[in-house]
Amino acid sequence: MLAMDRLLNGQTTRKLTVKDLAEEAGVKRHCLTQKHTDLKDLFYRRVAESGEQEEPAYVLRLRERIGALEQRLRQRTEDVARLEALNDQYVENLAVAVAAFDKAERNWATAAQRAEVLEERLAAAQDRIDELESGPRRLAGVSAPLRVAGRPVIVD
Repeated sequence: MLAMDRLLNGQTTRKLTVKDLAEEAGVKRHCLTQKHTDLKDLFYRRVAESGEQEEPAYVLRLRERIGALEQRLRQRTEDVARLEALNDQYVENLAVAVAAFDKAERNWATAAQRAEVLEERLAAAQDRIDELESGPRRLAGVSAPLRVAGRPVIVD
């Protein structure tokens, strides 16, 4: 009983277990678990009444594991937030690049259209030059070429 009181009053550094009670009392553990179960039950009752029941080792290990997992979760949450912000920047940069590409494509299309018109004009001008170089045409029923200001006039 004195060993039980010492454990419950915190006069020793031992834990509140039957094993430590047996060691504090100087008896073998099986004496409390096999022969004197009434003392073991009394000890457990007093520990429960004191509210200082020692948590089993597996509970302590689980609490440590939970703490480590919570820390990992916090780190992963921060990583996800950072990656989402980075993704938003990439999406914004991509939108700017697409807009610039679209503008360049429109400019290219406009330039291509202008080039096509210029090529048509160039072909027409080349045809006109070829006609002028081939000489004046004669109008039907006119014996001499038509001239204006000394130049031959071509009538189509």
